[in-house]
Amino acid sequence: MKKISTVFLLMLFVIACKDDEGTTFQIDPDLIQHVNAFYDEAAERGVNLTKSNLVVRVSDSINEDWAGYTFKDDDQRYVFINDDKYMEFKDQPYIIEYMVFHELGHALLNKGHCGSCESIMNGLFFPWEYDPETMRDTLLDELFQ
Repeated sequence: MKKISTVFLLMLFVIACKDDEGTTFQIDPDLIQHVNAFYDEAAERGVNLTKSNLVVRVSDSINEDWAGYTFKDDDQRYVFINDDKYMEFKDQPYIIEYMVFHELGHALLNKGHCGSCESIMNGLFFPWEYDPETMRDTLLDELFQ
């Protein structure tokens, strides 16, 4: 129940911060470098995304088994990164990037989970199993195709 009420309170806060068009662009300062990197990687691959209608937060209101959660409300998109996972991996930025990129894949690219494929969108492919030295470019090419 606490998690549901926390999400509800967060939604009330976000709704109160909407602009005149009814949308919000707010990024948690702890995640801004990863969100900006997502937009940069998209642009490098010819995918043009507008920085609007997006809220990205570290949150304690997520199922403890999930690294993140994404949902949409009309044109507004919300991404929540599990605070326990964030604290566990904050000294390993490639893991945080992976989690943020996975959730932004849902929110901004309308991607679903891909099952058994080698992809950031594979819900069973854990970021701590991923070697950024050898896999990053391949995974990003696949994500933005």
